[in-house]
Amino acid sequence: MKVRLRPAATADIPHFLDFHSEEEGRRLAAFASHGSPEPEAFAAHWRAILANDSSIERTIVVDETVAGYVAHFEQLGRPSISYWIGRAWWGRGVASAAVAAFLPLVAVRPLFARVAKDNQASLRVLEKNGFGKVGEDQGFAAARGYEVEEWILSLG
Repeated sequence: MKVRLRPAATADIPHFLDFHSEEEGRRLAAFASHGSPEPEAFAAHWRAILANDSSIERTIVVDETVAGYVAHFEQLGRPSISYWIGRAWWGRGVASAAVAAFLPLVAVRPLFARVAKDNQASLRVLEKNGFGKVGEDQGFAAARGYEVEEWILSLG
């Protein structure tokens, strides 16, 4: 299994929509939308992300199949990363490999990430890649319909 990154493109948006439409993925991510995203709004959101010169987005490709994405952006005034892996690729090391390949593309440190406290798999991905817990927060998780606690992690 070969995991690689390439620049995200508008042709990837339908794949990203499929991943965001997976109920279990939205629940684990917690801060995703409640219910499957509306396709046109989702596509417009991603077109705006791709047009933003201050962010970095990469499509995760496994053996020539789109498996997810990883991105750098500003969140709450801090340089941050986020990623989303399609359910078919969970538990196979794809997220860890993708984050490891992505980190050299982002020069700024410290770099932050947030993860719902009960999303142990995502926490492990970040910790394997050198992130450490630096704080806690809580917020309303639309995908779950209630407040969740989250870890704030930092690299560098």
